[in-house]
Amino acid sequence: METLVREIHSAFDNASDTLAGKSASVLANNAGAIEAFMKKAERLKALGFTNCADVKKAEQLMKELEVYKTASAYRQKYPFLKFVTREQLDILCGKYRLVYAQVEHYTGSIPLKKQEDIDYWIDKIDPDDIQVYTFKYTLTYMYNHTECTYECTHTTNNPEPLDPYDVRSYAEKRGVLIDYRLGMETEVLSSSDLIIAAPQSQFTGLEKMERKGFGFFARKIEIPDPIVLQPVKGGYLVLAKWGEGADDELLMIPEMN
Repeated sequence: METLVREIHSAFDNASDTLAGKSASVLANNAGAIEAFMKKAERLKALGFTNCADVKKAEQLMKELEVYKTASAYRQKYPFLKFVTREQLDILCGKYRLVYAQVEHYTGSIPLKKQEDIDYWIDKIDPDDIQVYTFKYTLTYMYNHTECTYECTHTTNNPEPLDPYDVRSYAEKRGVLIDYRLGMETEVLSSSDLIIAAPQSQFTGLEKMERKGFGFFARKIEIPDPIVLQPVKGGYLVLAKWGEGADDELLMIPEMN
């Protein structure tokens, strides 16, 4: 059990290091090729090829590069904290049969040392980095007689989402060509409340929450290894983790004096 808990915590640490490492290597070794590919995709989009493979690959590449840059920036700013994206958190929770939710739903115990870690690191995080409200917008529009969709996320202090006109303006400033808007869907992704990843048995009230990602789990062995995370722009910073073996030197987050 101790080995498995250590493996889980190590997986969270490695996810952050992998993202930050990719940022440096991808940008340093492929800058020219990336720029040329992006120009090609922009020209194809201008010609009306909004759904061709090259344009879609360029859009995906832009998203990945933003993730890498974000991870690298957090690594420099918070060298003693680990950063994970929502996608990585879903993968890790799915692999180790954990779920995550706001801390108000957590029913397990919290060691005093870990409470102190949480208090310490919350005070160290720049308020500008903390994710307050994040909305996902899916804009449906027509361009060159073709129905298209554009997705984006927006983080703000305002609990009210943007209206369709603002989202269209946001898209057009980023090169999206729109003849006219058909409609828009808005989804609330998250708020600034602390979240915790732990076995499902250590939560209450989840039946009232919408389930996304990896569904229900059936596992005979539960791993008592809660991980507390602060939502920030682009993902989460790991503030504390505990469980059997969590006090091992390998897993401790050093204090920054």
